[in-house]
Amino acid sequence: MPKAQDYYASYGIAADFDQVVHTGVLVLSPSHHRYLLARLYPFLLFE
Repeated sequence: MPKAQDYYASYGIAADFDQVVHTGVLVLSPSHHRYLLARLYPFLLFE
């Protein structure tokens, strides 16, 4: 099983630690996700 250092080394990053961090990314586009964004937007207003 690959180690965390192997994961980072494959991208040219020196690693002297033993864990991998995955932050996750969500990419949305108004042209493709307009309906979803329009439905969620009212819930994102913090008044």
